[in-house]
Formats: sequence, structure tokens, C-alpha cells
Amino acid sequence: MKYLGVKLFLTPNTLREIEIPTGKKIHKKVPIDKSKKPILLKIGDKVTKIGGYSEEELKKGYSEFDEEVVKEFDVEIPIRSFHPIVNEGNSVYVISKEISTELDLHIEPQYFNTLDNKCKKASIVLQLGDSWHNGKDLIYLRKDLLKKYLKKKNIQLLWIVWGERDFKSKHNEGLKEFSEKHKHYKIYGPYFSIFKL
Repeated sequence: MKYLGVKLFLTPNTLREIEIPTGKKIHKKVPIDKSKKPILLKIGDKVTKIGGYSEEELKKGYSEFDEEVVKEFDVEIPIRSFHPIVNEGNSVYVISKEISTELDLHIEPQYFNTLDNKCKKASIVLQLGDSWHNGKDLIYLRKDLLKKYLKKKNIQLLWIVWGERDFKSKHNEGLKEFSEKHKHYKIYGPYFSIFKL
């Protein structure tokens, strides 16, 4: 099954396969490849071994490790980053070429919104906040057009919560103290939903 991802990596090719961690792990035993030899790096009197297998792995004949279980999805990225010629420093997200072509949408002059073939508003592009501190980019596509596209392509809408939070201040004042107090971490939780429209 293919999915239409709400926000993913933006690349010129809008078809991608993504992997989403499930938070579960499986234990694996993999036979060692004896042809893989370690690299020995000598700096002064100190020799450092890079790569290769441990003595224990060589004795057992296999490597053991825990691996994160992931779900794989084929996705179509519904937006793309557009860099206008008049304002080279900024970019704006717009509906992908594939969706625009399939639904016969065109850009509204002097805006990045799209219109359908009857000149009715099809999508609205919003940029909110300061792009360097608390910026948000949103695209709204009319529900009837979204349903039509999903049905034509026989795909489902997959919404992925994606993002990160960083410390921001003028001239990075207080960054050192903040980073000492708050260590970096990742949270995996309920992070995606498949919608029925």
C-alpha cells in the first residue's frame, strides 16, 4: 500500500520509502565474515583497532546485537520547497507537481496558493512566526480535492508528527547553561496515524 505523507524529507523526487521506529527490538545473531579484517591505526606508540570482530565473536563465529524493529512505507511527499527568483533567501512550501498536475491546479498569481480549473481556491499556503525562531509552514488543500487525489491514486493519507525543538535566544545567550542543565534525548511514541476521509 502506498501512502501520502503529510510532511517528510523534501527532495526533487516525491516518491520515497521511509522507515519508522516501533520502539520494539529484536535480538539477532549474524554469522561473522572472516574476510573482514580490522584496520590497525598506529599513532606514536599507540595502536588503535578500527572495525573487525572481537575475540569473543571470533570464538563464537557470530555477532549478537539488538536491532530496532521498523515499519516500512512507500510514501509520496505532497509538498515541495520552492525558491522564488525575486526573493532568493527565502523558500516556501507548495503543493507537489504530481498533485497539481493530477488535479489540474495552477498557482494563483502573486501568491503560492493554488486554484482549480474553475479558478476556485484549491490550496492555501501560510507561513507563520519568525522562520529562525518559531516559524511554521502550513498548506491547506481542499478536502474534496484531497479525497479525489487519494481515490484516483488508490493511496491513504499518513500523517507523521515530525520535528525538533532547539534552544534559541538572541546571540545564543544562555545556550551553554541551558545545554548543561538539559541533556539531549529522543522520545518515540504514537507518532503517526492513517486517516480515513
